[in-house]
Amino acid sequence: MVEAVGANVYWSCWERKVEVVFVRKDLPRVPEHWRQFNGRRSLVNPGSPRSATDPCGAMLNLSYKLCEVESTLAARRMGLSESLGVLHADQAGRPSFSCDVMEAVRSLVDEYVLDLCAGPLRKRDFTEDHRGVVRVLAPMSHRLAEAMPSFAVAIAPAVEHIAELLAASSPYAVRVPTTLSGSKHRAAARRRVAAEHDDEGPRQPALGRGPSMPGMTPRGRRRTKPPASPPLPLRSCRGCGGRLPVEADRATARTEWCPSCLAVRREEVGSSLPEAARASAKRFAERTGVLPTHTPEARASRSASMRAQRMAQSAYGATDHAAIDPEWFGATVQPALAGFTLPAIARATGASTSAASKWRAGRTVPHQRHWASLAALVGVNLPEVAGQ
Repeated sequence: MVEAVGANVYWSCWERKVEVVFVRKDLPRVPEHWRQFNGRRSLVNPGSPRSATDPCGAMLNLSYKLCEVESTLAARRMGLSESLGVLHADQAGRPSFSCDVMEAVRSLVDEYVLDLCAGPLRKRDFTEDHRGVVRVLAPMSHRLAEAMPSFAVAIAPAVEHIAELLAASSPYAVRVPTTLSGSKHRAAARRRVAAEHDDEGPRQPALGRGPSMPGMTPRGRRRTKPPASPPLPLRSCRGCGGRLPVEADRATARTEWCPSCLAVRREEVGSSLPEAARASAKRFAERTGVLPTHTPEARASRSASMRAQRMAQSAYGATDHAAIDPEWFGATVQPALAGFTLPAIARATGASTSAASKWRAGRTVPHQRHWASLAALVGVNLPEVAGQ
């Protein structure tokens, strides 16, 4: 009863908080009850979570079944029966012991489904039959299956721990190998390495051992610690649902929009920003009696910024790139800036992202002191100037 009450509280929080996000172009065709979690009990199968009637419940059911499969495989590899349950009653056709084991990693399944519900999802990833039961279709079903290696890694220590508990209760000496996690193999390797180095220094290895010369410690190979669990599938674009590109120096995508949808998103946000800014300024003026751009703090900040700009322009002078034709910058460098993000342009020049936005759009031309940095950013050499 305690577990049942706790589950009711847990799933009631899901009902209040979880929102299933779909791509905008699919919203007119998505049923209203698909956009939220309607509880762990099915509306067409009362008293049971089977036959889910919303996408979130359908993804939970499929993910739990996949986790159950990994639990069954882990139990069989350890020589345990997946049918003899401890917490779950034994029922024909149900791997009750696997259901017990997967309780240890149920939070990992829930976290993964929550991330997927944050979207964006596609309507084509789900289908609803005449009874109202929602099923998961490909490619969403493939994305759920891609998380199975993570479930297997998380389940391994739990199954091995249960096997050790059962072996300890046996009157016979039962040896429990760490077939799943390999922890005993790693511990033995560490003991072997520690035995080779005592207080008097490293021991002399036997002749012919390793690639080193006789009498010298063999060269060890640097080993990296494996991750706790394999990485889960990559995130999808919030606009079209496609896979987001991942840069070589990063583990995950930098943005939530693909390059094609990002341009559309910028237009949508950019068209609404002026009106939203004017409405916010009006509310601020009604509350304080002065516009946000005319407060003493704003004037002081603007004065300091303009003073720093004038000092930088005076220090630069007009000798380095004064003879370069401004049309060269507009024809060569400015079009290439479209392939770079505003933070990248700002970091290269030391300017603000607002100024970088105007330069990239071609609304303004940057000062000549920024031309060399921008040319290096886009991979263009400055033109040769006669007499210099």
